[in-house]
Amino acid sequence: PEPRLDQTGTFEAVTEYQSFLENYPTSRFADDASQAIFDLQDKLVEKDYLTAKIYYDLGTYTGNASMTSDGRINGNNFLACITTAENILKDYPYTSMREDVSILLLRAKYKLGVESVLEKIEERMRETIDEYYAFKNEFPESKYMKEVEKIYKEASKYVKE
Repeated sequence: PEPRLDQTGTFEAVTEYQSFLENYPTSRFADDASQAIFDLQDKLVEKDYLTAKIYYDLGTYTGNASMTSDGRINGNNFLACITTAENILKDYPYTSMREDVSILLLRAKYKLGVESVLEKIEERMRETIDEYYAFKNEFPESKYMKEVEKIYKEASKYVKE
């Protein structure tokens, strides 16, 4: 199914290909099975990426959040985006979408910092700057480098030396 739909069949296919590779590692079809696994995993990444992107696009919308007992809003779309993106990078480290997921993660960390309460801004901007360095090291020739540098410059304004 397309990435936006239920991926139960995709998970099952990955499991079957992995089982095949465990049972027949020297098969003439082993390379094809490995490639199929990577292709199917990229479909799973795309689904998770779309979820993270929805959280990012929702931004500060709080209609889906609940209130804590002391009247604060419980939930944050940027934080949900960050968690989803970090899980993608952890679960699928070799995805072909790694750069796109990483820029979304950097954007979300910056936006979370900007939207934070005063006491948390500096800490979150430091996390943004850490993410900037990670992105720059991994993708030095990125098509997003101009935006990445702008985020770094803006985040640096919030951090005391």
